[in-house]
Amino acid sequence: MKGIVFAFIFLLGCAAPMYKTTEVVVRIRLQSAEETQAVCRVLFGKNVIACAAVNYELIPNVCTVYIEPEASKAVLSHELLHCVVGEYH
Repeated sequence: MKGIVFAFIFLLGCAAPMYKTTEVVVRIRLQSAEETQAVCRVLFGKNVIACAAVNYELIPNVCTVYIEPEASKAVLSHELLHCVVGEYH
């Protein structure tokens, strides 16, 4: 009987999700090229067409994407991935 209980608990553990899921609120701010570059320069020290900013100490689970309206969907997807994964390159 102990073997059956152990096997059940073991299988139950294997069925549990591997990662803890957390809800992230994403705010997208469409700004002019000058405004986006100014914000990203202050946050990251470089001129880019988009950036994602997260401050978990100030506002937990909120990510703000600063992006130019002319930016491509690939750039937006890249920044959204930063919101979910964090720094990955």
